[in-house]
Amino acid sequence: MKILSTWNIRLIPYLFLLLLTINEKISANEFNCSGLPDGSYSACPCCQNFYYCAGGVSFSLQCPGNTYYNPVTNRCDSWSNIPSCGGQNTTSGCLNTCAEQQDGIYQYCENCNQAVVCIQQMKFMFTCNQPGLNEYDSDLGRCVEKSHTCP
Repeated sequence: MKILSTWNIRLIPYLFLLLLTINEKISANEFNCSGLPDGSYSACPCCQNFYYCAGGVSFSLQCPGNTYYNPVTNRCDSWSNIPSCGGQNTTSGCLNTCAEQQDGIYQYCENCNQAVVCIQQMKFMFTCNQPGLNEYDSDLGRCVEKSHTCP
């Protein structure tokens, strides 16, 4: 019995291309960053997922372990510190290092136009350099004209 004919074999690359195209369109449309300032955006009121926009491109991220995205502090946190999860917000100040810090984006203590991005206790610097949006605001999680969270 001949299950795969020459005709069926020739269709396999086209089916693969079709599935790949559908998958890219679904993942590309998860969150639209067009027109939004660079920064973090909550995926839902009380969940581990969030989006980070950079230059109009969205990146889907997930908080590690048993932490949830806190839209007030723009970092992963215990649910008990997140108002939308039924907890109370505990905003901390600025950071210079990521040692012993949960993943997230924090106000940089040395400069208003920068933020510290902590990923697995590794430090990365984010700089606001968009015209008119020169300072990082940790409460909003994005670059603004004048930050009210800068020390």
